Amino acid sequence: MDLGKKSMSALRWGFGTRLAGQILAWSMSIYVIRLLSPEDYGLNAIAMLFVGFLMLLNEMGLSAVLIQRTELEDKVIRQIFGLIVLVNAFLFVALFFGSYFIAAIFEEPRLIMIIKVLSLHFLISSLEVVPTSLLIRDFKLKKKEIIYVVASLSGGVLTLIMAFMGYGVWSLIIGFIASAALRTCIINYLSPKIWIPSFSFENMKSNISFGGFVLLERGMWSLYTQADILILGKMVTKEMLGFYSVAMHLSSLIMHKTGAILYNVAFPTFSRLQGSPDKISYFFLKAMRVMAFLVFPVFIGMSAVANDLVVVLLGEKWRITGPILTILCLVMPMRVFSNLLPPALQGAHQPRKSTVNVLIAFILMPLSFMMGVQWGLIGVSFAWLIMFPIVFFIMIYRSENILGITMSSFLESIMQPFFCSMLMYAILMFSNHFILTSFDELSRLLIQILLGLLIYLVLLKTILRERFKEVIEVLKK
Repeated sequence: MDLGKKSMSALRWGFGTRLAGQILAWSMSIYVIRLLSPEDYGLNAIAMLFVGFLMLLNEMGLSAVLIQRTELEDKVIRQIFGLIVLVNAFLFVALFFGSYFIAAIFEEPRLIMIIKVLSLHFLISSLEVVPTSLLIRDFKLKKKEIIYVVASLSGGVLTLIMAFMGYGVWSLIIGFIASAALRTCIINYLSPKIWIPSFSFENMKSNISFGGFVLLERGMWSLYTQADILILGKMVTKEMLGFYSVAMHLSSLIMHKTGAILYNVAFPTFSRLQGSPDKISYFFLKAMRVMAFLVFPVFIGMSAVANDLVVVLLGEKWRITGPILTILCLVMPMRVFSNLLPPALQGAHQPRKSTVNVLIAFILMPLSFMMGVQWGLIGVSFAWLIMFPIVFFIMIYRSENILGITMSSFLESIMQPFFCSMLMYAILMFSNHFILTSFDELSRLLIQILLGLLIYLVLLKTILRERFKEVIEVLKK
């Protein structure tokens, strides 16, 4: 099977399996949100702020080495495994005892035990990195995604049961740990080979150097994407932070769940296209055209119905989340597009270029959050909407030579679905504010969804006909 067919087969299995599992997982998540309080989600957001950051550092960027290298010896795999085990043991100890310091910063003693339990994740995940990376390297996303979906659903069921029994924030914590433990056990049980870590690190300099750039990039990415939570955590109450974190969770669900699959397919694909700039350009622009066709109507449509969606799905107590979700959904297409840049640049063996791109976001995004927080949750949301598109276009401009594209070719690949989605958005917003004002939230939401689908179907038959054919052809290949 050639590279293109391998990539598309992996994408189909990845997205298909993940979508089937996530429909159930999202349903459970929505019910859990209805059961828990904004304060529970505020506590969880603060705890996961630190855990999430360290999770991106726990494999030292060495999983990228396992995927990117064209030739990979067993000795190198064992050495990488040994280094990952040592790093995760250190992170476990650091977070376990650092829980007291974190709790003191946020003046919240409940964080001590929450973070201690979450620190167990690093002992668990150290055993998962190598077999998972090797599956990605070989485009075996079918097996990987089935394992991830089973573990995610199992953790979701446990979270739902504990939330129903009144365990509050602990239902989120225990569900997260249980899902990671089950995933690690299954993926090692099904692995064709059990790897034994080696603690001899001779001739590892080049691998550590490449992984170091990836590690630095992931660390800065985690910091700038979580800086809004860190800043709000010090400036607002846990309850208000909970409203914001749930809005961010809902707006980024699709991005996070599909972004991992996109990276897992794009990175090995671009790695095998090193030295073929025409093919890199072709794959990159085609991926952008397909993504633009799919993500613009979803996120822009979600923004148009966000206020009613929150009340209907989550309940009246979460109404404050609606306006925040409205704003955050508008920036999500750009965030989805940005997920393709790191694997493309890293796969082309240009980790330094990718790292500098993220460094720009690392500087500009927190500055915009600090300015926006003066206007509360809405101000931080607008900081995302105003600043991130600027950051993203800077990244595209800096990557043109490596990817073999121009700014005009990139804009051409996304503008048609964007304008069609904005037309749909304008009609939905007009009907919402001037025609459907007397309807209750559920009726208005259903009418808006049906109207949005009708508008986009008309656009598919007229303006987007050729783009629709291209997407169908890609999925059929």
